[in-house]
Amino acid sequence: MPTTSHALMFQGTASNVGKSVLATAFCRLLRDMGRRVAPFKAQNWTLNPFITQSGSEIGWSQAVQAQASGVYPNTHMNPLLLKPVEGHRVELLIQGERHGIVTIEELRRLRPRLERAVAESYTFLAREHEAVVVEGSGSPTDIETRAVQLANAGVAEISDAPVILVGDASKGGVFAALYGTLALLPEAQRARVKGLLINRFQGDRTDGATLAAHIEARCELPVFGLMPELRDLALPHEGRVLVEAPPSPEAPPFGLRIGVVDLPHAGNDDDAAPLAGEAAVEIVEVDPETPLGALHCIIIPGSASTLEDLSYLNESGLGRRIRAFRAGGGVVVGIGGGLQMLGKVVLDPMGRESSLGEVEGLDLLPIASLLGHTRESHEVEALCLDHTEELCGKSVRGYEHHLGRTLLEEDVQPFATIVRRDRELIDRRDGAISNDGKVWGSYIHGLFDDTAFRRCFLRHLRAHAGAPPPDTPDPHQQREAAIVRVAQAVQDHVAVDKILALMG
Repeated sequence: MPTTSHALMFQGTASNVGKSVLATAFCRLLRDMGRRVAPFKAQNWTLNPFITQSGSEIGWSQAVQAQASGVYPNTHMNPLLLKPVEGHRVELLIQGERHGIVTIEELRRLRPRLERAVAESYTFLAREHEAVVVEGSGSPTDIETRAVQLANAGVAEISDAPVILVGDASKGGVFAALYGTLALLPEAQRARVKGLLINRFQGDRTDGATLAAHIEARCELPVFGLMPELRDLALPHEGRVLVEAPPSPEAPPFGLRIGVVDLPHAGNDDDAAPLAGEAAVEIVEVDPETPLGALHCIIIPGSASTLEDLSYLNESGLGRRIRAFRAGGGVVVGIGGGLQMLGKVVLDPMGRESSLGEVEGLDLLPIASLLGHTRESHEVEALCLDHTEELCGKSVRGYEHHLGRTLLEEDVQPFATIVRRDRELIDRRDGAISNDGKVWGSYIHGLFDDTAFRRCFLRHLRAHAGAPPPDTPDPHQQREAAIVRVAQAVQDHVAVDKILALMG
């Protein structure tokens, strides 16, 4: 495919090995050389998207790389966005347009259309810029995702880009990861790999030189550098962000600590992920041993088996502790199946999810839920009700994916009114909220993706907790400082000139 630009591609031995950060650095280095450069990643899986000026969604990594390139982010930089949904489904966006919620099988059938979109978007960027820095996705050898993965081999062919293979040394086994990945690649793909990079290297120069020499001899490719681990980079995260260690009750205030209950059958448990990108917010995984006194809010996520998970809460004692947390003034939120657990009882007389039939709820809201025949799965638009003046009448978007319906007792206020399901205009109440606003639940997943809703929620949470607003620098400035730091580290530890020479 003829283009006017030169391309460079970073692929990895696995997810989270540092492809995004290295691509960001090379975007900045090329920009500083006076080149018109743009980032490109064909396909992103994320629950924490960036909203462009046109209101479309792309992955955060490409938004940061666009900032590094000195250009505005647009959907051609990330033409395929997939937002995972419970039940092996994804919400699919093609070049910024919502295609709806699809199964993995439907993704396979859509592959010709998706490949066309990828080629169109890459060609657009290549014609408008002198250089395109391409980021792969996951590992090019992942057999289980190859049928729906469009961000590695096909993009390398479209862009005719030399590939740099990145491995992560922080967890050990980087030698085997690089060698094994190369061994598993088909010959045509392996021929595109022109060099290797080792990221998050923690040894000294002598150890590094020895490691690089062994890898070069066995893989028959040059090692272009050993990047040190860069901690505390103020860069957004694409996916789930949870703190594995429970917080100490004696720890000094961090800002807001929001706990997400770790359910055995959790589904859609990344609803809270966008909160982690906000200033002075820590997301903590909650299990029966987690001290709840250090938390300001507990979120109960969706579940693929609500009765089983509710029974787990009751039998483990965590349900009793959540009730005590609420009695002490804590805020409790339930999404999807989490909404159902907040009520007095969940009934499943037909055994749709479980043979338990009936399980007593947490009794934090005067509601009851009955599981039915079919699972509801819709894109929705809803209006928030007047439980906060700031959000009253505010439109939010998300999706439903749940089994059953919830009944409210008299005088219980719904959380929102759904005004659109897919393409149909409706008027149906959703969820419930307590009189003091400290306990609420909704069937709508993706609420926290909405910036206005998310920040209003956090402001009210701070008010409940008596916490002042965070005094933090501008997020754009934080990202800029991180970009400068990463670019300098690459200059110091990577053979930049040799890599750029591969671009011609």
